[in-house]
Amino acid sequence: MTKKTKDKIIFTAESLLESNEYKDISIREVAFLSGISIGTFYRYMNSKEELLEQLKIKFDQKVYNTLLKQTKGKNPIEKILIFFDTYINYITKYNYKFFVFFIPTLLEKQDFISQSKNLCLLKQYIEEAYESDGFNDIYSQDYIFRTLSSFFIGTIFNWCFSMGKSDMKKDFFSNFDTLINKFKS
Repeated sequence: MTKKTKDKIIFTAESLLESNEYKDISIREVAFLSGISIGTFYRYMNSKEELLEQLKIKFDQKVYNTLLKQTKGKNPIEKILIFFDTYINYITKYNYKFFVFFIPTLLEKQDFISQSKNLCLLKQYIEEAYESDGFNDIYSQDYIFRTLSSFFIGTIFNWCFSMGKSDMKKDFFSNFDTLINKFKS
């Protein structure tokens, strides 16, 4: 019953985030829609911030599982493309206001890159491309990783600041090909 109730709380909050701002979602609302009392909510979550952290973990796990399925048997450059496409698909599913709140909390963690399984996958894909001569040796793996991830984060910021009105996928991939071609042998 414990895991089931916790999963219900997280699922309810996730559903609410698809159409509401994080700051506008109350613990009372999450508890009510989950069919539990506020006291029961606090038995599973210490705070609204812990709920946000649980949502981040669930989000990261969904992306990770999708990446593992979709990149199987693909070449390294295709894997990199799939990585960003998958992230964009998941990000745009949620209300941009969730990411406006979420990005600063992410940036506060200075070691979030080393802790992220998904970013470790991106590093792995870049390494595979490097080893298969997919990238020119004049660029280090770290440089390629930092350039692609910085460009991606900038695209997310732009999408958030346009209040979700820009076409994040179009904005990203219109420049992605130029960057990838620059790095290729």
